[in-house]
Amino acid sequence: MHYRSISDMNDAIVRNLHRLPRDIDLVVGVPRSGILAATLLSLTAN
Repeated sequence: MHYRSISDMNDAIVRNLHRLPRDIDLVVGVPRSGILAATLLSLTAN
């Protein structure tokens, strides 16, 4: 298992944001493991 920091997750989101369509209206995060990723994604995309 490899430890990843929040900064690593944010960098991965920024690097891969171009793969997502631009017309996303809603981002949903699964409680516990997905809320942080969904928040970072929505803040970066906005």
